[in-house]
Amino acid sequence: MKIKNEYILVNNGQKQVKLHNTILNTYINKIIANQLDIDPDSRHTLLMGEIYIKFETPLTFNKDSILQESDFDIRLHYYTMNNDITPTRIIYNYFYKIDSSIYSIYKISTQTFITDYSEYIGKKITAIGFGELHQNQGIIYACVDTSTYNLYIENSEEIFSVARRDIITTDTIFYSNSNLIRGPLHLCNGQFHYDSNQFMDFTYIGILESIGVGVTKAKLDNEKTLIPYNQHLDISEQNKIKINDEFTIDYEADGLFPALDLFPAEDTWPERIIEEPIYPSNEIYPGEEQYMLSVPYQYLQLKYRVYEVDTIEGTLNKTSIFYILSKKIERNKKIKMEIEYEN
Repeated sequence: MKIKNEYILVNNGQKQVKLHNTILNTYINKIIANQLDIDPDSRHTLLMGEIYIKFETPLTFNKDSILQESDFDIRLHYYTMNNDITPTRIIYNYFYKIDSSIYSIYKISTQTFITDYSEYIGKKITAIGFGELHQNQGIIYACVDTSTYNLYIENSEEIFSVARRDIITTDTIFYSNSNLIRGPLHLCNGQFHYDSNQFMDFTYIGILESIGVGVTKAKLDNEKTLIPYNQHLDISEQNKIKINDEFTIDYEADGLFPALDLFPAEDTWPERIIEEPIYPSNEIYPGEEQYMLSVPYQYLQLKYRVYEVDTIEGTLNKTSIFYILSKKIERNKKIKMEIEYEN
């Protein structure tokens, strides 16, 4: 899985600057944690719905940095957001703006909302962070250094705005037993769904359930549960889920051709008809390096169970819906699975 920030577009009055931000490992860690946890209180939205702005002094960081809300001066909520989920790609589009007539501005140092931002006019913007609020705590998922650009809050009439576009891609083959599920939900913390019969909002989320191998994609011929996770998974390494379970693939050592004693011996045939054995030479059969006796497993596959989250009641229910991510495997005696996330 790869996360790419396609652009950060800053509009400052008549000036427009296009940038790319650093996606922090904090974001990757939350993606991993979400797909292993069905507790709605500890799950994260994975939305970069909050924008954080720092003035005057530069902010030093890299992708391993754990930034805090206190590293910034003000916080704004997103103005609009939409996402598009497909089997191989999830696209997020966000738009934020400083406009006190629409949303109040949160001043981090005093932990208060303000409608007058005149104190920030003329101050240089040195960093812009993106993240979410979780249990009233700001979590920073991405940040861009703007200290080398001349970006300022110029005046109260000119609206300062930021747009961002992120693309999450996977190289696995997606399958779901329900056409309601459009893609790998665990990469975006779910998919909104409206049930018109019940007049209630739902979100579908995906939780990692099992691993398996199969001859064909989307079918687990040999499946192993991954629950409880502490007996099967290792998430100690940065940006990775290591699955401890192994699958052994046995290949026939003698190749495709049958044993010689299956063919009739020379003395069972009349001499007048044949003077040599009728079975062909061993040399015309393919060797074991080219073919196997039986079809081996072709795909390593992860199975995710879909849960339905009632966003009004806050309840979470297991469904019969699942989705499978399949990945082609190469010939190997033993295979193990590592899920790696790149930013």
